[in-house]
Amino acid sequence: MLIWNAPQLSNKFADKKVTLSLDKNKNIKVSLPDDLWLEATTQQQNNITQLIVYNAVSEKEATQLKSEGLSGTGSDLKLTLIDGAGRSNLIATKFSLKYRTTPSDPRYRDVSDFTTKFNGKIPPEAIATDGNRFTINLGQLPIETNALRSGTGVEVDLIATRSFAGYSTQQRVVVKDVLGNWD
Repeated sequence: MLIWNAPQLSNKFADKKVTLSLDKNKNIKVSLPDDLWLEATTQQQNNITQLIVYNAVSEKEATQLKSEGLSGTGSDLKLTLIDGAGRSNLIATKFSLKYRTTPSDPRYRDVSDFTTKFNGKIPPEAIATDGNRFTINLGQLPIETNALRSGTGVEVDLIATRSFAGYSTQQRVVVKDVLGNWD
């Protein structure tokens, strides 16, 4: 028996195939498609197995981060991302990134003269969250100041690891720009 206690509408997931089977001990095993993430429990009551769903997210919803671009320079350099699916209240997010600079303008053509200035995980204190908006304060990372100044060509290659109820996926977002060239 399915008990849907999730705030999300169940019909949104109606096309997903859920399989029930008996194991060798005659316990019911629930198999879900890989792209359906449930926060749920099963319990036995009067010889009936109940699947109680508390929250549901599709994997596709976890990979809807979009860049709003870079802003500022120096210690005020920031990258802003928006969760297009609006699920950041449910999905935990961790970031790592590679910050590279070039004397060229990387916006309109591929360049091959990038130099890596930072490659690592973003500490939580460098991330501000406001609802479905993430602001990563790149200027607070251990990046030399001349790599943060106006006129510098940059590539920010960000990996977002998004997790919910034991499920996890990654999304890559790449931003190429020239610092201080905010039209």
